[in-house]
Amino acid sequence: EAYYWLWSRHLDIGYFDHSPLVAYFIWLTTLLSNSELWVRLSGTVVTLISSYLTWRLSLQLFGSIRVAAGSVMLFNVYPMTMLGLIVITPDIPVFLFWSLSVYIFLQIMQSNKTWLWYALGISFGLALLSKYTAVLLAPCLFLYLLLTEDRRWLKTIHPYVSLLIGFLCFL
Repeated sequence: EAYYWLWSRHLDIGYFDHSPLVAYFIWLTTLLSNSELWVRLSGTVVTLISSYLTWRLSLQLFGSIRVAAGSVMLFNVYPMTMLGLIVITPDIPVFLFWSLSVYIFLQIMQSNKTWLWYALGISFGLALLSKYTAVLLAPCLFLYLLLTEDRRWLKTIHPYVSLLIGFLCFL
């Protein structure tokens, strides 16, 4: 955690062994103070936003407030989520952008709005800038497209441009 805080004092486009976004999150929340509360504040904010996205996804998929509430409760008792409220790690920004990417993807599948593919590309790129393992989101979404009726999207240019945007953000 101190390592990431030190990075936030010397912002860069990348670091030797990690993506840079955790440093930017810490920098943003420590503009007013460098106390531990402010260093870790982004974890709390991300947990709130991710909980909201979990609520919206569950409600949209299942149409039940009980399922949505249960989903949010399960998300919040997940050990990595609880740890994110206490310690700031690269998992904090990746939680946010992975959740946002899945939410945007669902909006694309349900609304057929092609412009959302480009928002997905940006969100995916920010997830990659959060933690390198976010690259696994691409094959997950591709497999979904390949194995469902939504494979029609693979015949369009939008998913590929979205992927390109994501990698360009990462570069």
